[in-house]
Amino acid sequence: MWSEASADTAHPVIRARILNLVIFVDSAGLGETSDAAAELAARHPSRTIIVAMNPQAPESRLQAEVSARCNLSFGRRQQICSEQIVIGADGRSVDDVHALVSPLLTSDLRTFLWWRMAGWPQGHSFEVLSDTCDRVLLDSARFVFAADELSVLSALIKKLGKRKPAILLIGDLNWTRLGVWRTALASLYDVPQYRDRLSQLRRITITYHPTEPHLESTCRELKSSPSARMPMEPLLMAGWLASRLNWNGPQSVQAQGRPVCVFSFANKDRAELVLSPAGPAEASPAEAEVKDARIQVPKQRSAGVKAISKIQLECGGESTAEFSIRIKDSCLQTMVVIDGQAQAGRVVACDDKPDAELVAEELDILGQDTVYEDAIRAASSLAALV
Repeated sequence: MWSEASADTAHPVIRARILNLVIFVDSAGLGETSDAAAELAARHPSRTIIVAMNPQAPESRLQAEVSARCNLSFGRRQQICSEQIVIGADGRSVDDVHALVSPLLTSDLRTFLWWRMAGWPQGHSFEVLSDTCDRVLLDSARFVFAADELSVLSALIKKLGKRKPAILLIGDLNWTRLGVWRTALASLYDVPQYRDRLSQLRRITITYHPTEPHLESTCRELKSSPSARMPMEPLLMAGWLASRLNWNGPQSVQAQGRPVCVFSFANKDRAELVLSPAGPAEASPAEAEVKDARIQVPKQRSAGVKAISKIQLECGGESTAEFSIRIKDSCLQTMVVIDGQAQAGRVVACDDKPDAELVAEELDILGQDTVYEDAIRAASSLAALV
């Protein structure tokens, strides 16, 4: 394959690899994943191994193919190429696919494992390969029951943090997506006159779009439990706020007929955190509905940046201050009202980034993301009360 590529003397081939990337994906999502991997290779040339799994297939089968993905280097004639290997695993063979993947890894390069399937990472092949890789990438937006999955994720981070000889690092694409929300909130503390007010924070309300059922088999369970319909995103944001502001707690109380989580500060003051589902008037345009004779099933749910519609911060003290950040027209709008007077606002773009761009950002992180891990631990405690 490389010999044929090198035959083009007008565009010489440079073979490049800086890491191994193993991707687990459902067979139905192979095309989209292959394109994302090719886009990623332009920034992070790698030996990419895509494992397309179909465990429900009636027969067990393994098949593979290899191709070169090439990009012209900027301002030059050379092609920078890397390999992409696709392994199809059907039926019970999904438990043995690690035996094909391991010998294909370049031993002197770092290995990243990207779980691009719905639900929690699992399976014998995943467990074997995760023991030998340097970082696992997942997407918590794909988890079905966020409150339950958080406790498992928190326990896994704790377990992997003790792995010898080196800890296994975890990256979360959903956490990277929410970076625009975290930046908008953190920027409020950059303004001195706001910082004094925010030190008297008394109430935070995170308004989110509830998860809608994708499969009929989960409809009854999701409808019977409001907490089961809470997406991962508001819990991640709440966990991040609690960990960064050094809150203690939380404790659960009832206020106005709904559950409220109460945190305490080092100075013994208290703050309330409310996770509130958005009303019909705040429905996301992404939640287009398809009417069925028995149930309404959306084409897609709001996820990532758009899973949260508004974050509002209310401050106490001798005067009133209110800070709010809401999403509108693919932008985040920051509004500040102090003593009844509106302050200068701010608008920033917040379109969801494609998966390839999110993974590229995660691949740039070589060390441990302690901020993410702290947020997961705090969000897990919060989810237990929700």
